[in-house]
Amino acid sequence: MKQILNAEIIGAKRYDIDGNKMAAMFIIQEAAPTDDVVGLEVMKISAPYGVVDQLKKHTLPGDFEIEADMKSASGGKIGLVATGIRPRNGSKPPAKS
Repeated sequence: MKQILNAEIIGAKRYDIDGNKMAAMFIIQEAAPTDDVVGLEVMKISAPYGVVDQLKKHTLPGDFEIEADMKSASGGKIGLVATGIRPRNGSKPPAKS
């Protein structure tokens, strides 16, 4: 099932474990305040290996539209896997030096 998320991406990393190349993006959103929670929540979304190269073309943190599929994850939980990203208003190419 496809989901569209509007989120601020703060970073990404990629990894290669026994030939399985993947990446992870880290996004933030404002937390629903409770007695035990304040500030921002950081979440991890799996992504294709090449997403790091895509994000190098932008200044982070940046505002993106993320297209993601819901997949079965460990422990019978649902995980999100990004299938595409598009910059929104807050993401600009890095300044030339």
